[in-house]
Parts: sequence; structure tokens; C-alpha cells
Amino acid sequence: MPADARRDFVALVEAALAKSVRRIAFADFARAGREMGVLTPQEITACQRGSKLPDWTLAALGPAQDVTTADGLARTDSIREPFGPDSPPAHAVIAPAAIAPAMTAPAAAVAAPPVASTTAAAPPVAPADAAPDTAPPAAATAPAAASRALPRPAVASHGGPLRLSVHNHNRLALAGDAVVPALSNPRAHWLIPRVRAAEGVPHLTGHTIDAVVEGGPLFSHFLFDAVPKLLALRQRLDPARADHILFTSLRSPFHTETLERLGIDPARCLTREEHGALFDVERVTWVRPLRRGGKTSAGLYEAVRTLFGADTATGGPRRIYISRGKAKRRRLLNEADMLPALARHGYEVVNFEDHGVAGAARLLAGAEHIVGLHGAGFANMVFAPATCRVTELHGPHCSAEYRDIAAIRGMPYDRLDCGRGGHDFAGDSFAMSYSDVTVDPAAFAALLLP
Repeated sequence: MPADARRDFVALVEAALAKSVRRIAFADFARAGREMGVLTPQEITACQRGSKLPDWTLAALGPAQDVTTADGLARTDSIREPFGPDSPPAHAVIAPAAIAPAMTAPAAAVAAPPVASTTAAAPPVAPADAAPDTAPPAAATAPAAASRALPRPAVASHGGPLRLSVHNHNRLALAGDAVVPALSNPRAHWLIPRVRAAEGVPHLTGHTIDAVVEGGPLFSHFLFDAVPKLLALRQRLDPARADHILFTSLRSPFHTETLERLGIDPARCLTREEHGALFDVERVTWVRPLRRGGKTSAGLYEAVRTLFGADTATGGPRRIYISRGKAKRRRLLNEADMLPALARHGYEVVNFEDHGVAGAARLLAGAEHIVGLHGAGFANMVFAPATCRVTELHGPHCSAEYRDIAAIRGMPYDRLDCGRGGHDFAGDSFAMSYSDVTVDPAAFAALLLP
């Protein structure tokens, strides 16, 4: 790889960081790296989906901070009264030697000083009126019932004040000159000086819950990564009573519908998409991921089913074809050729974006077979009975997410590879994800139930 091309890429990253660390988008770095030819397919995917810059880029930006770690130091597994007088000591921090060389490991167990503001902060966001931190007694509501299907979550808490950087896997929490390890990722240490120096960071008073997850604008990631965190947290405190909740994005109808189901006031929610990735907070709670690499317990999907009433829904068509006819990318180009076979075999063509999440749960309540092209609509398969067969068509792009969901729920699963249409994508995850697909009509008809 030409050294000057790498230097140009590093210069692009540095310019973006200098302009605003609050607004950097790692997906933009991935696109630029692809166009400049400096990132491998693996590096493109890691940058796009995991907010991870390659090691050679990080080395050029400056050495990573050397942080002493202590397992569980800032983590608590029980919240009796969050941040109140009877709360577990969850304010311990570890200081990187490069920032606070005088602070040693034994001294890390003391509370850190407030975050020093380098400039005038954005106007404070007022807390909710007299919103108590403790959860009310469990009630026979959908969120309360759903939370019982989940294990007690591992929670990282901090009494603050501190500065949060919520860049997906590069999340970072700074309490004064120290790093809170349970709220941070070691790969984010190169961000420390830039996060500390950032200007105009919103200041959130009261209690903030961090529900930012990778892929939060996408249906499946929001439903299976962000929502279960809030449901599990209900076993300890009611998220609806927090002063603020941070999300990745809340721009789609399914976001709005889900907040209503959870009883969360949208006025208390802030998004990384709208407000940037940095927040100064007084107190914060973060739930560790309940799903990693598609691996989780069946209880997570049962909790989502319960939240949207799938466990009590009845009726709906028995055979469903999931259409991506209204999608802007990854479409089935010859879908019209499949319609006669679908009609003969009694399949109903469904665009799930027309029905909402609870509507999808009702539609799938009695399904015996779901078939369609890989896409967000398949996330709704959790609302179908565990006996329902799932058939997934895919082209160049197909993650294992829905195969894993089927395996965890015990659903019969098969898939058809529709090929690459003669294209050599060389591992380019962007091009593969956007690529349209054509399926052989005879092969498709053979997938349908008689």
C-alpha cells in the first residue's frame, strides 16, 4: 500500500477529529478508506460496524493511553437505590498514567473530581420533575412482564460527574482526569485527549441511562440490543423515570412505537444522531450487552415477544412472504415473477413497514412458514411460533443473525443462496449490502410449502 495514500487517510481522519469529535462517523471513515484503497475488506467492515480504526491509523494518530485495569472495580451487580446513600460504591475509577501520573492503582478507588470544562458548555437539560430513581412495584404491564423473561443484567454505574463518549464499541467515560473502565473500551484510549478538549458538550442534569448500541438506527439492533437493556434494567429501576436516556437514533416509526410500549417519554430521550456522541452527565447507568455476536438466551426474544403482545396474539395468515419491494436497496429484482407461485401455495405478501411492530406480532401469531430476502423484516420472525419454518434468500450480503435467532428459538431454518450476479465484491461490505438480487423462479417455488 503506498505510504502517501495512508498519510492522506490519516490526514482525513485527523481533520474530521479536529473539526468535531462529537460528530465523527466511523462509517464515513470506512467509505473514504474504501474509495482511497487503503483499507482491507476486514478493516472496512470493522470500521463501518464496530467504530474501529485500523491499528496503523491509531499508531499514526498517537499512541494509545496506557490504562491500568482492575476487573469489576467500577461495576455493580445490584442497584438498591441508584446513586443514593445506600447504593453500592460504584464511583471507582482508574487513571491512565499518561494523564495523571501521580495517581497509583491503590488510589483509584476514590471518587474522581468533576470533569473540567474547557469551554462554556451547552445549556443544561433540566431533569424530570421529582422523578424518583427507584422502580415502582412490579405491575401487570407489558414492560414489567417482559422484563421477567430476562436475567438480571450486569450494570455499570457512576455517580459522576463525568464525560461520556458513546461511539459504539469505542465508548469512553472520563471522570476528571481518569477513565472509568466498566464504561469504557480500551480501544478508545486514543480518543481521550480529544474527548477532554471537546467544546459545546451538552450537560445533562440528574440521572442518565446510556442505551446507545451499535446499529441503533436499524430495526433488529434496536429491538434486540437496545430494548432488552431497558427491559432488564426494570428489575432494578424504572427507565421511564430516568431524567434522560441516550439512544443512537430515534428517527423511525418503530422507535416511536417502542418508546410508547416502554412508557418512556420521548422528551427525555436524546440521540447521538442529533446531539453528537459526547455528553457531560451528573449520574449514569449502563447495562452490559445481553447479546454478543448473535449469541444470547431464548429469554431475550421472549421478552421482546411479550412486550409487543405476541405471546397472547392469535390469527394472522399461515404462510407469509416478506417483501422488500419498498426498500431502497437489496431488493429482489424479479419479485413479480414469484407472485404466481406464492398465490398458488397460499402465501400472503407482506410489507412489514406498513404494519408496525405490534401489527407484525399479530400477523405472525399463527404463521407456519416465513420466506423472503434477507433484511430487517426478518427480525419479526421472533413473533412467530417456535414451530414456524423460516426460509431466507440471500445474495452477496447475509449475516448469520436470523439463522442464530432460529437456532436459539428452535425454529426450522433453511436458506437459498441466490449468487452474486457475476460481481466480484472482494469483501466490500458496502457494495454487498446494497446489492440487488435475482432468484431462480424454479428454485424459489421448490422452497414453498405444498
